[in-house]
Amino acid sequence: MHKLGNIEVFESSCNITTVQDGRGAIFTWLPKEPIVEFNLLYFLPNKIRGNHFHPEFIEYFLIVEGSVVMVTKDPETGKEINMLASK
Repeated sequence: MHKLGNIEVFESSCNITTVQDGRGAIFTWLPKEPIVEFNLLYFLPNKIRGNHFHPEFIEYFLIVEGSVVMVTKDPETGKEINMLASK
């Protein structure tokens, strides 16, 4: 696990036999907290979404197509930091 500011980058595991059999792959994420809401978002190119956070629950993002720049602030310095995320 690594972090981007206060954002935990949630990494998956992959069952290698699902790759070796030639059909594709199965990736698994095991959240520590229960998922209480699920949303599907479409982002238009070059548009900004967000500019807020939800302190009452953990928010997960799964990028299935394209890429996005995740932007947050370093909790210690307040400096803006970012990470490119893609499928």
